[in-house]
Amino acid sequence: MLTLPALRAHPRVEIAAAFDLRASPRAQFTREFGAKSYERLAGLLAADIDAVYIATPHELHARQAISALGAGKQVLVEKPMAISVAECVAMEAAARRAGKLLLVGPSHGFDAPVRRAAELIASGGFGAVRQLTAMNFTDFMYRPRRPEELDSARGGGVVYSQAAHQIDVARRLVGRDVTFVRAVAGNWDSSRPSEGAYAAMMGFEGGAVASLTYSGYAHYDSDELVNWISELGREKDPEQYGDTRRALRNLEPATESAAKIRRAYGEDGASTSEPPAPYHEHFGFVLVSCERADLKLSPQGITLYGDEHREFLAIDPPSLPRVEVIDEFVEGALGLVQPIHDGRWGVKTVACCAALLESSRTGSEIAPTAMIIDTLEAVSTVRPDGIDLNFQVLSVEETFFRMLRNREFDAAELSMSSYCVTLGRDNPDFIAIPVFPSRFFRHSCIFVSAKSGIEKPSDLVGKRIGVPEYQMTAPVWIRGILQDEYGIDPASVTYVTGGEEEPGREEKLKLNLPDKFKVEPIGPNQTLTRMLADGEIDALHTARAPSTFYSEPHNVRRLFPDFVQVEKAYFGKTNIFPIMHVVAIRRDIYEKNRWIAQALYKAFVQAQQLTYEQLRVSASLKTMLPWQIAAVEETIATLGDQWWPYGIEKNRHVLETFTRYHHEQGLSPRQLTIEDMFAPETFAEFKI
Repeated sequence: MLTLPALRAHPRVEIAAAFDLRASPRAQFTREFGAKSYERLAGLLAADIDAVYIATPHELHARQAISALGAGKQVLVEKPMAISVAECVAMEAAARRAGKLLLVGPSHGFDAPVRRAAELIASGGFGAVRQLTAMNFTDFMYRPRRPEELDSARGGGVVYSQAAHQIDVARRLVGRDVTFVRAVAGNWDSSRPSEGAYAAMMGFEGGAVASLTYSGYAHYDSDELVNWISELGREKDPEQYGDTRRALRNLEPATESAAKIRRAYGEDGASTSEPPAPYHEHFGFVLVSCERADLKLSPQGITLYGDEHREFLAIDPPSLPRVEVIDEFVEGALGLVQPIHDGRWGVKTVACCAALLESSRTGSEIAPTAMIIDTLEAVSTVRPDGIDLNFQVLSVEETFFRMLRNREFDAAELSMSSYCVTLGRDNPDFIAIPVFPSRFFRHSCIFVSAKSGIEKPSDLVGKRIGVPEYQMTAPVWIRGILQDEYGIDPASVTYVTGGEEEPGREEKLKLNLPDKFKVEPIGPNQTLTRMLADGEIDALHTARAPSTFYSEPHNVRRLFPDFVQVEKAYFGKTNIFPIMHVVAIRRDIYEKNRWIAQALYKAFVQAQQLTYEQLRVSASLKTMLPWQIAAVEETIATLGDQWWPYGIEKNRHVLETFTRYHHEQGLSPRQLTIEDMFAPETFAEFKI
């Protein structure tokens, strides 16, 4: 109900329907908004609406959000996102499948002072965050409660209800992922049988640490530290101390739930017409210590404590409570912004809550990200729906050879170029799904002989260039990039084909190239690697670095020694991360069981999300790269957090560039369309 004024007043929101089990709020809703209300969630989800706001008991969030996302609705769900990491993971996966926004809020991470302080910190003017101190002492445990609100197994107590706020605030201000939680939670009153207080320390990537303290036992009131302004931004009378405990003492246990319900929408004790609060909402005392300043947040603004001066930055009073939440939800749903508090954010906050409880239970330090990974591995060690996989791990060369020559597998990873060549046949053998196991920037894969005199791309014109196979995907990209970026016509050189390290390699597929392309095989006992070092060929376009690049660096070098910077500049200009391989299904198998295309595609997407999360785990590295985390952070900064996208729409411009190259280089009789390439069932994911 606290969010209703912002929903009602937002210019891009129309309140069109509601669902509630109780008759009184349904009746009031119809009177107030002139819109239909439903007794069952299914009725609401069948209505002509775009989005759903879920503000139900915590234990219902996952089930209801997944149903709404499955019905094609954008979803705003109250914090906590759910009451377990497993539920949150399932909700976030449902949002990805549906292609819809799942936003978690309101929480105090949206508060205007928090948002403004986060912007100031992110600007870098105060240096890095070193520590954060947050404390809140309230009467939470003695307000009227429903039974589930005092049952830890059902998400009750202060951890999921209140720590979720404090953790959101800390994460928003520090701006880095949490690496560990060490905590003690306490239940000090047997009549209120759930955790009512905690003290926690959270560590962050980069070394910052946060101290979080909370008590809901209605003794000290930390609103005293913020000028007696309540959590909801209203002035508070300190003389009302003890009122909450006294009011609860006068209630019979059987009537406590009814007292809680009387405060809900549509009941006699509820009000929907209070004027806006004069101050911003807050969650107790918050102090952020940076290298060159401390920032203290308050309902009126932010106090900056610099090296020599103190300054107060006032923040205008809110026009409406929680309007920031609705702004982020609406703009995110419309694709105008990348939301901060999306499903992935919510998973991580709930993982911190779960880590807090687990740390208290075990007396040990807990890594929230490891809990997410453990959950993903437990609930989604990925198995395609309806498919029993017999999985073989082979080199790509063997996989391609056996699939293209003998069709030995029902589905396999294939060279993108080889796959496109097969589509030119009268009865193509394969159909692909938009899963791309291999991508690679190929500027690093142009090698030149020291005897060639080649110093720059234009020097390649007229030269003899080795390629293991003309139709290989890597050389297709290299030729296309050299043409688009450096003006090198693919027909201006002679291509020499054969084994890179072993003699005897031939083209896997029969080619019918236009006469303008000059392609000739090497001798039966020759290798491209040796020929490059000896100067018998001038350059090599390949997918693997030739062995002589390492054994004879005086004879073989890269055309682009600073290839990382060149490739980053290429991506910045083109937004292309070249696709090398695709997953293809034998067409005869597919035609008999067309459902397998979507089943396989979904499984690959789920597995990829697991991989993204594993690569971010710093507690125990998933690779043997010592600076894995730094590499991941740099990749995200350059390519975005979904840097290896599957699917059609996110890759359309990359695929169309490749098919243009393929046709221009004589490998396709016409430029293939995206519809030619992929199973139509896999397009639906992106057209919901």
